[in-house]
Amino acid sequence: MQRILRILYYVTSIHLFGLLMMGAARLILFLTTQHESGSEISYSVQAFVRGLWIDNTLACYITILPLIFLLIVGLSTRFEKRMFHVTGVYFAICYLPVLLIAVADIPYYHYFHQTIDSSIFAWTEDTSVIMSMIINEKSYWAYMGLALIFPLLFGIYCWYRSRIATRKIQAYPVQPGSGWKWMLMGLVAVALCVIGIRGRFDKRPLQVNDATFCKDAFLNQLGVTPALNLLFSTMESFAEEKKKLQWLDEATFNRNCINYFGESDDPDISPIYKKIQASDSTARKKNVVIIFMESMLPEYLSRFGQKQSLTPFLDSLYMQSLSFTNCYSTGKRTNTGLMGTLYSFPSLFARHTFRSTTTKRYSGLPTVLQENGYETMFFMPHRRDFDDLHRFLPINGFQDIYSEEDYPKEEVTSCWGVPDGFLYQYGLATIHEKAQSDRPFFAVLLSVSNHPPYVIPANFKPRTSDPRTQIVEYADQSLKDFFQAARKEPWFDNTLFVLVGDHGHATASNECELPQSFNHVPLLIYGTGIQPEEKTSQVNQIDIQPMVLDLLNISYAKNNLGVNVLHTKRPYNFYSSPDILAVRDSSHLFLYQHTTKQEYCYRLNGREVTRTPMDSLFADMKEYGFTMFQLTDYLIRNNKTVNSRVD
Repeated sequence: MQRILRILYYVTSIHLFGLLMMGAARLILFLTTQHESGSEISYSVQAFVRGLWIDNTLACYITILPLIFLLIVGLSTRFEKRMFHVTGVYFAICYLPVLLIAVADIPYYHYFHQTIDSSIFAWTEDTSVIMSMIINEKSYWAYMGLALIFPLLFGIYCWYRSRIATRKIQAYPVQPGSGWKWMLMGLVAVALCVIGIRGRFDKRPLQVNDATFCKDAFLNQLGVTPALNLLFSTMESFAEEKKKLQWLDEATFNRNCINYFGESDDPDISPIYKKIQASDSTARKKNVVIIFMESMLPEYLSRFGQKQSLTPFLDSLYMQSLSFTNCYSTGKRTNTGLMGTLYSFPSLFARHTFRSTTTKRYSGLPTVLQENGYETMFFMPHRRDFDDLHRFLPINGFQDIYSEEDYPKEEVTSCWGVPDGFLYQYGLATIHEKAQSDRPFFAVLLSVSNHPPYVIPANFKPRTSDPRTQIVEYADQSLKDFFQAARKEPWFDNTLFVLVGDHGHATASNECELPQSFNHVPLLIYGTGIQPEEKTSQVNQIDIQPMVLDLLNISYAKNNLGVNVLHTKRPYNFYSSPDILAVRDSSHLFLYQHTTKQEYCYRLNGREVTRTPMDSLFADMKEYGFTMFQLTDYLIRNNKTVNSRVD
């Protein structure tokens, strides 16, 4: 009896220590997250209880194999000097990724406001850039230290328990006739472990979404076990890549496409293909410049309540432009902003449009303008191969691409390449040369300074003390310098400028499962002949292409999901995170969590949200969002992403 009890005590002690370590990471997340919950303290306790419940599932998966091994091998004294050391190494190896992921989830949640999931693999092809970003961002250093301490501490504990167990068990040899007791206790221990794996006695085993228990988005995420969430979301993403989105039956889907887009002008091209005729036959050969403002939020502008005057130039330009108060990005990453703005295609959860086995062709603003005689240029601050842009852009409308490889090495000041000031200066000089020809030009400038780690040039003197606001000041000053220099160019008065945030970012607000700050972005269209006006209607990045082509008076073939909101009201706005579809209007927000199939309905009052039951309006919003995503998947999967027939 004492022999098997020693084995069970050894396994249980490591099992409990593993739970303690995972719980400690959860506690650090709780303490370091800017969270203002209106819930009672009991809800926070319940989040930790649910976290322990789900952690135990993972721990039991790890424990069951060494438990069975020790119960079998422990019947003999032949291996008693090695069996605990072998299992100790096994435990240390298994918990290494679990603890690393638990620690990594803390800064990941701070940045994305969601538990770590399969979307993290979108960065794997840019490992050197990401590692450089982590190393240079001082706020991550503490978590890098924890990533070393947690596995090391667990490994030391396993070594210590293995030594103690080895010494103790040698004092208790196998007793004759104790086999039936051994078998009975062993079966009970294994059965308890199996129950722990299932997590409950219901037909359905415990799942990650069982962490959800209240209306508080943060507390629902707090109970999730990061390693399990990463594992299950990865398995789900592999499955989703292989199967098409089929949320709606074919008849409903086809009917909705007609209701939202009208009858197709050529069904062989796509179910939403349209020939857009300009208001008159003469196109306005204006130049077009699009500036993607990295992580720019409307709340940085005084128009949206900012008191520190962080963006005096943008504040001024906003009042002189066709501006939009309710513009939303398609996703939470730069590549989704580029895809939405330039090609009018939404972001499909964690799928990376630029990266695929075969680089796909899309018709969009670059291709339409190129077909109309425009010189097309793209200026990026970082390496050319980041996000596979070097493969995607040349076959999708861009003739000239400028990147870190083209800039002086001394101007590359961070892992993200050159700062905004140099990028705009280089872009302006290049545009000046291109403008010497008789051809109009289309130039895209992708800024990056407002992305951690923040590198503020020594010659810039900010007024605020926080690096997070100082870099916004610098981004604004860089735009001011660009426009002041551009005004001296002869092409300036014949140019249409579009300034848009590529995406938002996390703020102190964590009001729902997908905080609105991640997707709410500023949008300004400025130029000679553009009547200053502030529009409050819903607009998406995918609507920029049809608006620009309308302002240029260009006829074109349209085969995307954009809406010309200058003349047509968008039924609902929609966007996504790696796992959530959002559909909204000015006062309602519907969220659908893809992997867990959970639905959330909110009434909106600015950033304030109130959970409310599903009704007919939310059902309509849900069907609209499902149609848009299923349509996007259909077009991409069937190579119907260009404005002509593809053989």
